[in-house]
Parts: sequence; structure tokens; C-alpha cells
Amino acid sequence: MGHFGLGRSFAGLRYQEETIPRAAERRRLFRRMLAYLFPYRLSTVFVILVIMVGTGAALVPALLMKRILDTAIPEKNVPLLTVFALVMLIAPILGGLLSVLQNWLSSVISQRIMDRLRREMYEHLQKLSLSFFLRQRSGEMVSRIQNDVGSIQSVVIQSITGLVTNALTLVGAFAIMLSLNAELTLIAAVLLPAFVIPMRSVGRRRYAIQSRTQAVMADVASHVNETLSVSGKLLVSGFGQEEAERAKFARLSRELSDLGIRQSLIGRWLFAFVGALGTIGPAVLYGAGGYLVIRGELTVGSLVAFASYLVQLYSPTAQIVNVSVNMTASLALFSRVFDVLDQPVEVREADHPTPWDGPGHIQIEHLSFAYPGTERLVLRDVDADLADGRVHALVGPSGAGKTSFIHLLARFADPVAGRILLDGVDLREVASKDLRRATALVTQEPLLFHATLRQNLIYGHESATEEEIARAVGAAQLSDLVALLPQGLDTLVGERGYRLSGGEKQRVAIARAFLHNPRLLFLDEATSSLDTLSERRIQDALDLLLERRTAIVIAHRLSTVLKADQILVLNEGRIVDRGRHEELLARGGLYRDLYEIQFAAQSP
Repeated sequence: MGHFGLGRSFAGLRYQEETIPRAAERRRLFRRMLAYLFPYRLSTVFVILVIMVGTGAALVPALLMKRILDTAIPEKNVPLLTVFALVMLIAPILGGLLSVLQNWLSSVISQRIMDRLRREMYEHLQKLSLSFFLRQRSGEMVSRIQNDVGSIQSVVIQSITGLVTNALTLVGAFAIMLSLNAELTLIAAVLLPAFVIPMRSVGRRRYAIQSRTQAVMADVASHVNETLSVSGKLLVSGFGQEEAERAKFARLSRELSDLGIRQSLIGRWLFAFVGALGTIGPAVLYGAGGYLVIRGELTVGSLVAFASYLVQLYSPTAQIVNVSVNMTASLALFSRVFDVLDQPVEVREADHPTPWDGPGHIQIEHLSFAYPGTERLVLRDVDADLADGRVHALVGPSGAGKTSFIHLLARFADPVAGRILLDGVDLREVASKDLRRATALVTQEPLLFHATLRQNLIYGHESATEEEIARAVGAAQLSDLVALLPQGLDTLVGERGYRLSGGEKQRVAIARAFLHNPRLLFLDEATSSLDTLSERRIQDALDLLLERRTAIVIAHRLSTVLKADQILVLNEGRIVDRGRHEELLARGGLYRDLYEIQFAAQSP
């Protein structure tokens, strides 16, 4: 069996925890982020129009206040005062309604983008080779899809719309202030750089902590997934490691908590400084403006309106700074998402795949294989001819490359040298849908979903009739089990089928293969969990399943070896012998050694 080197780290995907990307990389990421808005460009334009109208409505009251103080009251014009007061009342209501509309539209757009990102990530992960998944933690990938993509939503809703809203308010307020008094506007504008200058350092620190937070969230998800699954519970309890795992989870949880506190505090000094500027500005304004009023160069209404717009100048500036910091930090989220989407697809469909519906004759020519990221060849210069409709057994010591051999024939990976021909066509050129439709794999540890026994049986063959299901159940010697289950075929089997024994799960997998009715059948130690009695019960079913199919079987049972039409003996990635059982036994060598050690004890 090939060795895949399971690791704790998410191999191939980089963590960006330390430094913010360079300017060119940031621009590339921002462009890529904005590309997800392109399909919703018309909706986005409409949102911007709504924001513009809402911003205009928010700017109107201060101008009306000026007209009330400078015109309506001095002239004692009650009708004009009433109109201005009513408009001042209506404008905020209109702004509030437009804000609700804007939030709804923004939410729709952001949810569609989240949906697209989740689907793209899931679909891309499905395209990656088996070797990729054997290097990863399932909890890490769950975290990438759930936590990372979910955290992006606030960026899409708040950051982009907030940036547009505050930018329009800032520009509008500045323009009106200039029209009221250019001198006071310039005094107010002197303080604006103080809002912006510290932004870069805050953004850098927020980026680093955001990246580390997502990484720790992935660690937490992986830890929970590994230790609180059924198999994890059995392992942890079986070795008395509950306290150690609690301590490990507590350490991760504390780090996540500390990161949250640090993230909430970053930039607080900046925003406190901005708040102080918000009080300094009006003080300077009223001092300078009051002097102009005394000199008759400015009306009281203009001064009051100017003070109102000063808030709409400083507050949006502070919000823009905050949004900019958040968007810089959000690069960590998008970077992690894009890291997944940028993982190379190692097993690709041909540009013009060849349809296949042949008998299943397999020829292997000078095949060599190494798993990505390693230089050690698991298989080296392998040649073999696997006749269609025959049973071919693979035997050899652990680590000889037997499972890797099957993975290549099923095209879960591609060779680094040589080729595999399926009925004369290079396997890399065969249409994957045709290959998958005609292939079934029964592994040493078959996966059953947390679903009913029926749903597990018909997986991949949902159109199966009751008669076909009954035939498969009978052939796989499952009838007694079904009769004992409380709801029969509609009984939940539990996570990974833990309500069933190992042998029962393998019989379910064999029944599933019966329903699939494949031309290419791969059995990876499919009877290893069966005791002698169970094996004898199921051997007839296997014989029936193997009939008229091209079957490649990793055999640890003598019965399978004896009935094989060809036995391939693998050692250190090479085929060192081949033939039928009697021939190999007579020749001696590795096969006879394996037979005497592994198979002889099974002889009747």
C-alpha cells in the first residue's frame, strides 16, 4: 500500500500571518475581489444611485436650517418656515427608507457572491487529486469554506457600500462648505490628513491578526472534527487522552480569544484621536466663524449649517479610514480563499475527451509514479497486461505500491512517466464521466454516510428499483442484517456507519458495487474486515460480482488469490513476478515467502 504521509499542516496552502502583501499584490487581489461584483454590475450601479439619493437627502436639512435662520425667521414668513420644517422632517424619513433599500440590495449582492465563492471552492476541491486530500485535514477545508467565506460577507456589505456612502457624503459636504465659506472650509480641511496618515500601520497590523485568526479558527475546526467524531472519540477515550485534548482545545480557544481582543483594540488609539479631532474642529470653527459673524462676513444660519456639515466632513473621513483598514485586513480572507482556488488541478479532463464503452482491457507501459511534493517513486517502470473480464490480484508487502497502483487505474492520480491504455486509449484521454460510470471501488474501510441503509446502498445509482436493491442485498448476504434492523433498509446507520460492524459495512459496500454494475472493479482489501465465517458467506457473492468484469484486487485472503486469473507480485514499486498461484508457488521467491507467512495459515 502506498504511503501518503498524513500531516498536521494544510500542505500546499500558505498562511499569510506576518506581513501585508506588496502594493502590486494588493492591487491584484483588489482587482480579483472586484471581479466578483462584475456579474452584479447593474445592481451595484443601482445601489450606488440609491446611496447618492440617500446622501443628498442627508445633506438637505443643514441647508434648510440656514434658510430658516437667515430667511424665514427674520422675515417672519410662517408658510416658508412650515415648508422648510416639513422638508426637514421628510428628508430623514426618505433617507431611512433608502437606507433599508440599500441594505437589502447590498445583502442580496453579497449573499450571491458568498454563494458563488462557496460553490467555486467546493467544485474546485472536487477537481483536486486524491493525493491532495490525503495531505489535508478535513476540518481545515470546512473552515476555509465556512469561516473564511462567511467572514468576507461583512466586507462586501459594509466596506464597499460604506466607502461609497462616506465618500459621497464627504464630497457633498465639502462642496457645500466651500459654497458657504471658502476660508472656514480650508481651516476645517487642515485637520483631514491627521485622519489618514496613521491608516497604513493600522491596516498592516489588522491584516496580520486577521490572517492568524483565520488560521487558528481552522485549527479549532480541525481539532473538533478529529476528536469529536466517532472514530476520534474512540481513539481519545481508548488511550485516555481526554485531558490532553481538552488542554489542546483550551490553548487554541485562548489564542482565538486573545486574537479577538487584540483585533478589537488595534486602531482604537487612532479612532480616539479622531474623536478628539471631532471636538477640536467645532471649537476652532465656532471661534473663527463667530468672529466672521461679528464682522458681518457670515450669517448665523451659515455658521450653524457649516457646523452641521463639519460633522459630515469629519465623520465620513473617519469612517473611510476605518473602512480602508478593514478592507486591507480583508485581503487576508480573500488571500486564503484564492489560495484554495489557485491550487493546481493535477488530474485534468482532456480538451477533447474520447468516449469509452469498451470491455475494459488495460495495458500498462513503463508506468512510474510519485506523489506531488515528493521525489520518491512509489511505482517505477511498471509494465502489465490486464485482460478484460478477468480477475487480477495484487500481492506484496506493505508499502509495495498496491493501493497507488489501483488509484492510478481508477485515475485518481496521473503517472509521472509511462501511460495506461484502456482498450487502446490513453486513460488521460478517456472521458471521465464514462470512466466513472463504469467503475466501482470497494475499499478496506468503506465510507457510509450518516443516512439510511437504503440511501447508502443506492448512492450513485439513485434510480435503482426495489427489485434491484433486493437482489443486491441478497447477493451481498445482507438479508439477515436488514431483517434485524428496526426500520429495515430505512434505518440510520450513523456517522461513517458506526452502527454496523466492519464486516457489515464491507458487505454494504459490495452491495453498492452490485447495484452500480461496473465493468472495471477495484477491490482494495475488501474482505479484510471479515471473519472466516463471514468471508465464506460472502465469497459466493464476490465470485458473482467478479464475473465478466475486469477486476483488480488487492488480496490479503487466500481464497481471492487462488481464484485470480493473474497475480502481480509487487515489491518496492516494481512488479517482481506474475502468473497464476500454482506457477508462482512453484517458482519460489517473494510470492512463496508471502504465501507461507500470510496465506498458509488460512488453508483449510
